Amino acid sequence: MRKSIIKQKKGQFIIIAILFIATMIISIGGMLYTTVTYYKYEPWEEYLTLIGSIELSSERLVELSLSNCTHTNDTSILRTNLGSWQRDLTKIYPGYGVELDLKSVKDPDLIWYNPISFSNASATFSLDISFLGLSGYEFTAISFLNLTIINNPINSSIINATVTREAGNPVFNLKRNNFRLQEDSTVNIVSVTSRYDPNNTLVYIITCDGVISSPVTLSVCDHRGIKVEATY
Repeated sequence: MRKSIIKQKKGQFIIIAILFIATMIISIGGMLYTTVTYYKYEPWEEYLTLIGSIELSSERLVELSLSNCTHTNDTSILRTNLGSWQRDLTKIYPGYGVELDLKSVKDPDLIWYNPISFSNASATFSLDISFLGLSGYEFTAISFLNLTIINNPINSSIINATVTREAGNPVFNLKRNNFRLQEDSTVNIVSVTSRYDPNNTLVYIITCDGVISSPVTLSVCDHRGIKVEATY
């Protein structure tokens, strides 16, 4: 009799365990089906494209503002353009609940007329998109161009210079029309070539049609239209 009771209890335990496992399998199966269905039909590529488009457009706006400033010396242009961009976003993406807030702005900074000169601007944004449930996504847009005269060009007809952009990356494929000497210079640029250098990565060799006899101001304008002027 006792053995029979023990067998019954064991049988009940096994049945309960089987029911528990079956319940878990059904629950997990339902959860997996819901997850697969959600990820299958949710347009994640569209969402990522939307976020990337806003981020890229913000970066281009900072670039264009810095370019404009280097030609007009209007340091307020970045804040003006960013204000318009914030207002226009709701019209460009109606129904998405897009809000772009400025966390910080570095107005265009033109440090020129030194052997090492640069133009710089940046802005940090916080992006909310209520349609996606996205809140507080931060990114920074930086625009930078550096011009460095690395040799003493006085009593020479050659100017050696480096041109770099964000993260110190060299700017490639600059030609003669990307460089200028000041208007009152007694010499003119006749050719621009480049060579690789272990210390400076890429060096531009600017050859003039005469000997440089006094301090010279060289300017460069890259493919984005950003300008820098350096003096040696």
